[in-house]
Amino acid sequence: MKYLDPDGRLTDVGTKGGYQLPYPPQLGKNIYFFVFRDIRSYNITQDRDNPKNFYLDSGFLYNANTKELIYFPKLQTVANYPLTDSDDNPVDSCYEDTVAAGPFQLKVSTTTNVADGLAGIIINAITIDGRKIDSEGYTVNGHSSGRGLLHSNRGRGKTYDYNTPYSKQCIILPYEDNKKFFGVLSVWGVKDGGIVQGYIFNVVNTEENIHE
Repeated sequence: MKYLDPDGRLTDVGTKGGYQLPYPPQLGKNIYFFVFRDIRSYNITQDRDNPKNFYLDSGFLYNANTKELIYFPKLQTVANYPLTDSDDNPVDSCYEDTVAAGPFQLKVSTTTNVADGLAGIIINAITIDGRKIDSEGYTVNGHSSGRGLLHSNRGRGKTYDYNTPYSKQCIILPYEDNKKFFGVLSVWGVKDGGIVQGYIFNVVNTEENIHE
């Protein structure tokens, strides 16, 4: 976890040319959320019924106090954002909202009208087109103004996950994993309004890289 290969092209990470994280974990201090985004996720779809990057990504929570790692095998970090909404009305693509590889913070917790369960606000980050996401999670992106969240893949008030997730800039988890995510943070003492340090790594093949 000490070194970073942002675009997956270095062969000697950690020896020659590897990039060191700006905040290496310190025991007894912080909790971290590491996200591994498969670069295939950037193949954005505009077909609501046939998402191309459905849960290609994954990640884990790391407790620096106890050295616990909690693995989440299914994440979606890049938008499946069609040209039309669910009523077939035209909408702008908000691909530019997607959070770039690198550091971010997750502020917990909140609720959202687009998904059931708790959510976290993605703050203090940079979008893939270089725009700043501020301490409240807002970014001015030329298409819309709004906050990126980590939230579940279940509609508000529903009893089942929806199968064609789409988003402007959010990190999406299956409902049960989202419930586990915030349950773990609660057990680890992260209170409402608490900050989790995050980092997004771009990888070539998520599953293989994590096992390595």
